[in-house]
Amino acid sequence: MCQSKFRGGWGLRSAREMNQALLAKLAWKIDSNEKSLFATVFRQKYCRRTDFLSCNAGSNSTWGWRGMLWGRDLLKRHLKWKIGKGDRVRVIDDWIPQCSNPLKDTDLPSSHTDMKVKDLLNASGSWNLSLLQELFPPSVLNRIISIYRPSQLSPVEDQLFWEPTRTGICTVKSGYYTLIHDRQIEQATTQAASSSRLVGGLENTDSS
Repeated sequence: MCQSKFRGGWGLRSAREMNQALLAKLAWKIDSNEKSLFATVFRQKYCRRTDFLSCNAGSNSTWGWRGMLWGRDLLKRHLKWKIGKGDRVRVIDDWIPQCSNPLKDTDLPSSHTDMKVKDLLNASGSWNLSLLQELFPPSVLNRIISIYRPSQLSPVEDQLFWEPTRTGICTVKSGYYTLIHDRQIEQATTQAASSSRLVGGLENTDSS
Protein backbone atom coordinates (compact mmCIF):
# COMPACT_ATOMS: atom_id res chain seq x y z
CA MET A 1 0.00 0.00 0.00
CA CYS A 2 2.84 2.38 0.81
CA GLN A 3 4.63 1.71 -2.45
CA SER A 4 4.34 4.17 -5.31
CA LYS A 5 1.60 3.59 -7.89
CA PHE A 6 4.34 2.94 -10.42
CA ARG A 7 5.49 -0.01 -8.30
CA GLY A 8 1.97 -1.37 -7.93
CA GLY A 9 1.08 0.22 -4.61
CA TRP A 10 -1.63 2.73 -3.75
CA GLY A 11 0.75 5.67 -3.57
CA LEU A 12 0.19 6.12 0.18
CA ARG A 13 3.05 7.41 2.27
CA SER A 14 4.20 5.58 5.38
CA ALA A 15 3.49 7.61 8.52
CA ARG A 16 6.73 6.46 10.15
CA GLU A 17 8.88 7.54 7.20
CA MET A 18 7.01 10.84 6.90
CA ASN A 19 7.54 11.55 10.60
CA GLN A 20 11.27 10.93 10.33
CA ALA A 21 11.50 13.09 7.20
CA LEU A 22 9.69 15.92 9.00
CA LEU A 23 12.03 15.63 11.98
CA ALA A 24 15.02 15.61 9.63
CA LYS A 25 13.76 18.91 8.21
CA LEU A 26 13.52 20.36 11.74
CA ALA A 27 17.00 19.04 12.53
CA TRP A 28 18.25 20.82 9.41
CA LYS A 29 16.75 24.07 10.68
CA ILE A 30 18.55 23.69 14.00
CA ASP A 31 21.91 23.01 12.38
CA SER A 32 21.76 25.44 9.45
CA ASN A 33 20.11 28.43 11.14
CA GLU A 34 21.96 28.80 14.43
CA LYS A 35 20.63 32.29 15.15
CA SER A 36 16.93 31.46 14.88
CA LEU A 37 14.89 31.35 18.09
CA PHE A 38 13.90 27.75 17.36
CA ALA A 39 17.53 26.62 17.06
CA THR A 40 18.70 28.72 20.01
CA VAL A 41 16.16 27.19 22.40
CA PHE A 42 17.12 23.63 21.49
CA ARG A 43 20.85 24.31 21.57
CA GLN A 44 20.77 26.01 24.96
CA LYS A 45 18.70 23.22 26.47
CA TYR A 46 20.36 20.15 24.96
CA CYS A 47 23.66 21.03 23.25
CA ARG A 48 25.54 23.38 25.54
CA ARG A 49 28.77 21.38 25.55
CA THR A 50 28.91 20.18 21.97
CA ASP A 51 27.48 20.87 18.53
CA PHE A 52 24.07 19.63 17.46
CA LEU A 53 25.35 16.96 15.07
CA SER A 54 27.45 15.37 17.83
CA CYS A 55 25.26 15.64 20.94
CA ASN A 56 23.54 12.58 22.40
CA ALA A 57 20.27 11.93 24.16
CA GLY A 58 20.63 12.18 27.93
CA SER A 59 19.00 9.82 30.40
CA ASN A 60 16.27 12.38 31.13
CA SER A 61 15.73 13.54 27.55
CA THR A 62 12.16 14.29 26.51
CA TRP A 63 10.44 12.25 23.82
CA GLY A 64 10.50 15.37 21.65
CA TRP A 65 14.28 15.64 21.81
CA ARG A 66 14.75 11.92 21.19
CA GLY A 67 12.52 12.29 18.15
CA MET A 68 14.62 15.19 16.93
CA LEU A 69 17.76 13.06 17.19
CA TRP A 70 15.97 10.32 15.25
CA GLY A 71 15.37 12.82 12.46
CA ARG A 72 18.97 13.97 12.75
CA ASP A 73 20.12 10.39 12.07
CA LEU A 74 18.54 10.59 8.62
CA LEU A 75 19.94 14.07 8.05
CA LYS A 76 23.51 13.09 8.95
CA ARG A 77 23.57 10.15 6.54
CA HIS A 78 23.29 12.50 3.57
CA LEU A 79 25.11 15.65 4.65
CA LYS A 80 28.22 16.68 2.75
CA TRP A 81 30.71 19.47 3.23
CA LYS A 82 31.14 22.16 0.59
CA ILE A 83 34.73 23.26 0.87
CA GLY A 84 35.53 26.94 1.28
CA LYS A 85 38.60 27.70 3.36
CA GLY A 86 39.07 24.02 4.09
CA ASP A 87 39.91 24.73 7.72
CA ARG A 88 36.81 23.23 9.38
CA VAL A 89 36.58 19.94 7.52
CA ARG A 90 38.75 16.97 8.43
CA VAL A 91 40.07 14.74 5.66
CA ILE A 92 38.02 11.86 7.14
CA ASP A 93 34.72 13.79 6.93
CA ASP A 94 32.22 13.59 4.06
CA TRP A 95 33.45 16.26 1.65
CA ILE A 96 34.00 14.42 -1.64
CA PRO A 97 30.84 14.96 -3.79
CA GLN A 98 28.99 11.84 -4.93
CA CYS A 99 31.60 9.65 -3.32
CA SER A 100 31.82 8.00 0.07
CA ASN A 101 35.01 8.96 1.88
CA PRO A 102 37.08 5.74 2.19
CA LEU A 103 39.02 7.19 5.13
CA LYS A 104 35.98 6.99 7.42
CA ASP A 105 36.41 3.24 7.79
CA THR A 106 40.20 3.28 7.94
CA ASP A 107 42.39 3.20 11.03
CA LEU A 108 44.58 6.26 10.68
CA PRO A 109 47.10 7.78 13.09
CA SER A 110 45.73 10.71 15.10
CA SER A 111 47.91 13.11 13.11
CA HIS A 112 45.91 12.17 10.03
CA THR A 113 42.43 12.01 11.57
CA ASP A 114 42.78 15.59 12.79
CA MET A 115 44.16 16.80 9.46
CA LYS A 116 42.02 19.40 7.67
CA VAL A 117 41.36 19.60 3.93
CA LYS A 118 43.51 22.74 3.71
CA ASP A 119 46.44 20.64 4.98
CA LEU A 120 46.31 18.69 1.71
CA LEU A 121 47.82 21.73 -0.03
CA ASN A 122 51.54 22.36 -0.20
CA ALA A 123 53.35 25.63 0.47
CA SER A 124 52.73 26.89 -3.07
CA GLY A 125 48.97 26.43 -2.71
CA SER A 126 48.63 23.44 -5.06
CA TRP A 127 47.58 19.92 -4.14
CA ASN A 128 50.18 17.87 -2.29
CA LEU A 129 49.91 14.92 -4.67
CA SER A 130 52.22 12.66 -2.70
CA LEU A 131 50.04 13.12 0.39
CA LEU A 132 46.84 12.56 -1.60
CA GLN A 133 48.31 9.37 -3.05
CA GLU A 134 49.21 8.23 0.45
CA LEU A 135 45.67 8.76 1.76
CA PHE A 136 43.28 8.02 -1.11
CA PRO A 137 42.88 5.31 -3.76
CA PRO A 138 43.41 6.50 -7.38
CA SER A 139 39.70 6.76 -8.22
CA VAL A 140 38.99 9.03 -5.25
CA LEU A 141 42.18 11.04 -5.77
CA ASN A 142 41.22 11.73 -9.39
CA ARG A 143 37.76 12.82 -8.29
CA ILE A 144 39.18 15.26 -5.75
CA ILE A 145 41.52 16.78 -8.33
CA SER A 146 38.80 17.04 -10.99
CA ILE A 147 36.24 18.69 -8.70
CA TYR A 148 38.32 20.82 -6.37
CA ARG A 149 41.16 22.92 -7.68
CA PRO A 150 43.31 24.78 -5.14
CA SER A 151 42.33 28.10 -6.71
CA GLN A 152 38.70 27.25 -5.89
CA LEU A 153 39.37 27.02 -2.16
CA SER A 154 37.85 30.37 -1.31
CA PRO A 155 37.84 32.64 1.77
CA VAL A 156 34.23 31.65 2.56
CA GLU A 157 33.51 29.25 5.41
CA ASP A 158 33.09 25.53 4.83
CA GLN A 159 29.38 24.70 4.76
CA LEU A 160 27.27 21.59 5.13
CA PHE A 161 24.68 20.84 2.47
CA TRP A 162 21.99 18.19 1.96
CA GLU A 163 23.22 16.14 -0.98
CA PRO A 164 19.87 14.71 -2.24
CA THR A 165 18.63 18.15 -3.45
CA ARG A 166 20.11 20.53 -5.99
CA THR A 167 19.68 23.45 -3.61
CA GLY A 168 21.48 21.66 -0.78
CA ILE A 169 18.50 22.31 1.51
CA CYS A 170 16.76 19.47 3.33
CA THR A 171 13.02 19.26 2.65
CA VAL A 172 10.37 16.88 3.94
CA LYS A 173 9.75 15.51 0.44
CA SER A 174 13.42 14.84 -0.28
CA GLY A 175 13.88 13.34 3.18
CA TYR A 176 10.97 10.96 2.64
CA TYR A 177 12.08 9.70 -0.76
CA THR A 178 15.71 9.46 0.37
CA LEU A 179 14.62 7.33 3.32
CA ILE A 180 12.55 5.07 1.06
CA HIS A 181 15.51 4.74 -1.31
CA ASP A 182 17.81 3.85 1.60
CA ARG A 183 15.38 1.16 2.75
CA GLN A 184 15.15 -0.33 -0.75
CA ILE A 185 18.94 -0.53 -1.01
CA GLU A 186 19.13 -2.12 2.43
CA GLN A 187 16.49 -4.71 1.52
CA ALA A 188 18.18 -5.50 -1.80
CA THR A 189 21.53 -5.94 -0.04
CA THR A 190 19.97 -8.25 2.55
CA GLN A 191 18.23 -10.32 -0.13
CA ALA A 192 21.45 -10.60 -2.16
CA ALA A 193 23.35 -11.76 0.92
CA SER A 194 20.65 -14.35 1.71
CA SER A 195 20.70 -15.63 -1.88
CA SER A 196 24.49 -15.89 -1.78
CA ARG A 197 24.36 -17.94 1.43
CA LEU A 198 21.67 -20.17 -0.06
CA VAL A 199 23.69 -20.82 -3.22
CA GLY A 200 26.80 -21.46 -1.14
CA GLY A 201 24.89 -23.95 1.00
CA LEU A 202 23.59 -25.80 -2.06
CA GLU A 203 27.08 -25.98 -3.56
CA ASN A 204 28.44 -27.42 -0.33
CA THR A 205 25.62 -29.96 -0.29
CA ASP A 206 26.34 -31.01 -3.87
CA SER A 207 30.04 -31.44 -3.20
CA SER A 208 29.51 -33.59 -0.10
